[in-house]
Amino acid sequence: MSAKKLCFAISLILVVFVANVAYAQNLSNKGKDFWVGYGHHQFMEMGQSNSQEMILYLSAEQPATVTVSITGTTWTRTYNIPANTVIASDLIPKSGGIDARLYSLPPSF
Repeated sequence: MSAKKLCFAISLILVVFVANVAYAQNLSNKGKDFWVGYGHHQFMEMGQSNSQEMILYLSAEQPATVTVSITGTTWTRTYNIPANTVIASDLIPKSGGIDARLYSLPPSF
């Protein structure tokens, strides 16, 4: 292989590599809109203690107002988070019309 072809091949490989790195996924958990699943657990079954509890830990680098809601219900909570702190949410509901637990896949799956 000639030096010119070798240089071109190396340049092409570098361009592809840099392009892949540039479009890589951001692994940060910073943002403004999140979805959380309250997944199935063995203690959700009939006859079990139903003792599991779910809370969210919310943090902010700058003062923030955060709203947590459960889609399809009226349950919503708003929290004011001071800068550089972490707070715990109220318990996520697990009974009645505002039960947030996921027992099965939605019909679309």
